[in-house]
Amino acid sequence: PPTDGRFGANWSLWLLTGIVMLWVAVVLPIFQKTQPTTDKRYTRIVGWLSFVSEAASLVTIFFTQSRGPWIGGAVGIVFFVTVLLLDIRRRNGRSARLATRLFVAQWSMVGLLLGFLLLFNFSQAPIFTELRTVPYIGRMGKLFDVSAGTTGDVRMKIWFGDEFGKGTIGLITADPLRTIIGWGPESMFVAYNAFYPPSLANIESRSASPDRSHEAFLDELVNKGLLGLVSYLALISGALLYGFRLLKQPNSAPHRFLVIAAMSTIVAHNVEGLTGIPVVTSLMMQWVSIGVLFVVGRFATESSPQIEQTTSSEAVALPLAKPPQTGRRRVPAQPQKPVVSSRQPLVTDYLIYAAVLAAGAYGAWSYNLDNALADMRFQQGTSYADAATNSGNTDQQIIGLSYFLDAMRMEPSQDYYYLSAGRSLLNLADAKRRIGGNRIDSQETSLHELLSKESAIDIKDYLEPRSTRDIVHLAEQALLEAHSLNQYNKDHFANLARLYTFWYNRVEQTPEVEAAIMTWFEKGVSNAPNDVSILNEYIGALIARANRLRDTNPSEAALTRERAHAALERSQMLDPAYANTAIRVADLTYADGRYSEALPLYAAIIQKDPHALDSQISTIVDELAGSPALLTQLRTAYMATPYQNDRLLLSILGLIASRERNYPEAISAFGQLVAIQPDSIEALQNYTIVLSNGLEYENASIQAQNLVALASAQQLPAETVALYQQLADYLVANIP
Repeated sequence: PPTDGRFGANWSLWLLTGIVMLWVAVVLPIFQKTQPTTDKRYTRIVGWLSFVSEAASLVTIFFTQSRGPWIGGAVGIVFFVTVLLLDIRRRNGRSARLATRLFVAQWSMVGLLLGFLLLFNFSQAPIFTELRTVPYIGRMGKLFDVSAGTTGDVRMKIWFGDEFGKGTIGLITADPLRTIIGWGPESMFVAYNAFYPPSLANIESRSASPDRSHEAFLDELVNKGLLGLVSYLALISGALLYGFRLLKQPNSAPHRFLVIAAMSTIVAHNVEGLTGIPVVTSLMMQWVSIGVLFVVGRFATESSPQIEQTTSSEAVALPLAKPPQTGRRRVPAQPQKPVVSSRQPLVTDYLIYAAVLAAGAYGAWSYNLDNALADMRFQQGTSYADAATNSGNTDQQIIGLSYFLDAMRMEPSQDYYYLSAGRSLLNLADAKRRIGGNRIDSQETSLHELLSKESAIDIKDYLEPRSTRDIVHLAEQALLEAHSLNQYNKDHFANLARLYTFWYNRVEQTPEVEAAIMTWFEKGVSNAPNDVSILNEYIGALIARANRLRDTNPSEAALTRERAHAALERSQMLDPAYANTAIRVADLTYADGRYSEALPLYAAIIQKDPHALDSQISTIVDELAGSPALLTQLRTAYMATPYQNDRLLLSILGLIASRERNYPEAISAFGQLVAIQPDSIEALQNYTIVLSNGLEYENASIQAQNLVALASAQQLPAETVALYQQLADYLVANIP
């Protein structure tokens, strides 16, 4: 979100400026219709406003540092000047020689510039090497740079893939039918999964999958196939040919300028698309430009007969000699009356107009406004949910959830809104678990019923009496709905598997939930075979299952570990640079019973990333509970990290120390955590427990009373407050 000192902090000023500019664009044509054509002052004002607007656009494009718009804009300008000079040369004999000279001069400059760009990109001369480091301009010297980590490298991997995933080209050519008809609009994000190159994850975000090729014509092939690409090229070519045809008609000069400008916009847009993504603004300009060509063509068709008739009549009326005087009065010419249609608008006309207006208003709301407002709600919810995740404040989480539910009601077909609501519900379920929510009896819950609660207060009243399992069940319904809306989105498979993992580890350990974990991870790996992050999570699930079966079913545990080893080999083959794979190696070493070998691996991982084991540290610590020396070794690794102001690391240190029965260290860690998070029920509860275990009953009783007060202030369930009060009474009774 915008903060002080950032450019986006004054967003309201830019919004107001945009609204004013929009109204100026709407009002100017209205004034233009009522303004006399001889008023040069008005023309100059409009001209200067247009000049300022275009200059601002060019400056903006320059400061984006995006080379696609630079090149597209430059080609569009060259095209405009070239066609304009050729048109002047053809139409105006007196200026033909000047136009020819300017044409030659222009293309001489273009040739010199192209030669400079070739040297700039390929020459290793010191002057060019140094120039490539200059901000802005230096980027033009790296147009063909595809070295590791560059934007060129990203595009090459997206287009051509690697040895494991064949990229966009593989997607286009995988199925002959799809090559012809494409995969459908907005389909690349899900269709690309099987062709994803694993090496791309080391440059781009691992959680991201390309939804565009960064090449407009490849996107046409992906979405619409050869049929779509041919039709698109036919449309663009037809528009340009139509523009050239218009230039041959006897239009006025302003119309010719408009035609050339529209053609230049089309050319610029398509050149930019060679290495970029067409966005709504540039696409709108292209379609408007094509529309302008046809409007000008309509004007030309209507005006051409009038021009020819006027020219013909004037030629006949020119006298070759003085007409003879007859002495009679000249009969005055009869004024020519305009022909006016006698047809008056009918009631049906008004009904048609009203229907068109209503349909337009509905379409504008459904396809432009409603989804934008829903996205605004979603962004508001995200800001609250993120803040709640950092602070542990459940009220903020509920407010965030209320915004997500608003977005879902407004746009029920958007899977991402359901996904976010499910994540928020899981956080609320975890908060409920920490205050004894697992002990509450389950009730009937329904996502549809939750969606009927419009205010945060109503949502809180609905969730308050429900158990952890009930809230997890609501999250399950939200994620299943997200999956049903977008069945090939790889994230939905993984998120459902994560939900069932949370359910099994934190709520109830049933065979059905365990089976659901494995089922959804297997579906996710099948859907996105080259996504190493999902594959590694699947390996983690296999290892966890093998550990659970170690004592009850050793043979099944061994088979599960074999599957984990096979999956780990594939993970290392696909992406040997993925840091998380080292964790899986350590986990599998640990699962094989080689604890003394696993601990140094864990220590090395913690040294590189202190939070690498956050999601599994509880399981590791529980497994090591019978080996105090190994627990000490693990705690020593965490003590070497900058844990002092990190709530998660302090919590981990307190957990390990309490398992070691090293209560002074546990008290120190949880005491620091309470100082950082004074409003955290979980932190204060753990601090009270380790004080009690360390036989510091007096201090423990004080913290227990604080716990009762905090639980009451946060309006936790009465039974939870009563449990804390019982703990406080017990500790007071045990004070020596």
